[in-house]
Amino acid sequence: MVWFAAGDGEMELHFVPDPYLQRPEEARHFCLEVSNVDSYRSALKEAGYQIIEAEPIPHRPRFFTIDPAGNHLELTTILDDYQQA
Repeated sequence: MVWFAAGDGEMELHFVPDPYLQRPEEARHFCLEVSNVDSYRSALKEAGYQIIEAEPIPHRPRFFTIDPAGNHLELTTILDDYQQA
């Protein structure tokens, strides 16, 4: 396992198996923090993108989608420290 923290806040880069992923194809993805995950979910769904609901992480509402090149993307909103849940 390798976990890098960069700068102030929660900039992290993980190289670990993710126990929250439901499907093996999601293992390689990157995550984007957005201001309102629900608005992004709605906009992407309306635009015709597949929405893949994810196993919940405390204080991190999230979902996956697949970009036009077939890459899995995770979108989340950080509400609080998940380690304190």
